[in-house]
Amino acid sequence: MLTIILNKKVKGVLEDLIAPLSIFLQKNLQAISPNGWKDIVLSALTDDQLKFAQARKIKQISGLDLAALIRIFDSNWNLLSQRQEILPEFRNILKEMRFVRNRWSHAGASSYPKEDIYRDLDTINRFAKEIGTDTSLLKNIKELMEELLTEISGPVESRALSLHPKIKIETIENENYDVDILSVAAGKTKGLIDQYHIHSCPDHYAYKRTKYITFRAAGTGEMDALYEIIKILNIPIDARDNLDILENHGLNIDEVKRLLKYIKENPFPQNDRYYILSQDRELPHKPRPKEVNAKTLYYTLGEI
Repeated sequence: MLTIILNKKVKGVLEDLIAPLSIFLQKNLQAISPNGWKDIVLSALTDDQLKFAQARKIKQISGLDLAALIRIFDSNWNLLSQRQEILPEFRNILKEMRFVRNRWSHAGASSYPKEDIYRDLDTINRFAKEIGTDTSLLKNIKELMEELLTEISGPVESRALSLHPKIKIETIENENYDVDILSVAAGKTKGLIDQYHIHSCPDHYAYKRTKYITFRAAGTGEMDALYEIIKILNIPIDARDNLDILENHGLNIDEVKRLLKYIKENPFPQNDRYYILSQDRELPHKPRPKEVNAKTLYYTLGEI
């Protein structure tokens, strides 16, 4: 893809984010404060952004640019995250979006490495999903990401059929565990976990060694099933071509199919650690922690 065309497409995607982000903020901030324009919006702007709004006589949030909208979101993170039950990890995406927007606002005729552009688009995609962007924009982002990934990886016929060297597979068998059960807040992925018996997270998450894992529902913190951890895979985002061959590297056909479907539907594609699970038992009494939050928790089997 020509650099000038690629730059234009990425900048176009960022421009297309303004309308849905405006709607998201206006809807939620108005519910928080009736006088939100003065108390929440204007107070969050930088001096230059405030002068610009006043000079242009902007009276509605829809008249602001992307930089101002992202700043408003970030400045009101606590209020918005509580109202929308947004997971704490999304704050990092919000911070990355500010960086992405700033970088592309200064992009000229030259461009950036395609791997960096792919990462930027991944951040944009995750941000767009969280604010409820329409499917047409999400489709455009996905198509652009797929096109870039093809260019990064090379044509299909040139790809090696052996397992990518960055992929690591660990089978969990009769180990000494630190604790019995790991409990994590599943949020938006709870349905995918229930359907495919797959869980993912960033590889930098430091969990204690456990045999079992359970997932807390958003809002209530209820845990309705206990899963045994069968395998743990590390699959970086640039190592996901030809994952069908995992069948020849320790996974069975069913595990591969479930993993591929999960990866395709996962709203957090940048996660690179994957857990292959087997449901051990249902928890009909639906235990829950004393406080509902996104912290990592641990339990003994007796406590569950």
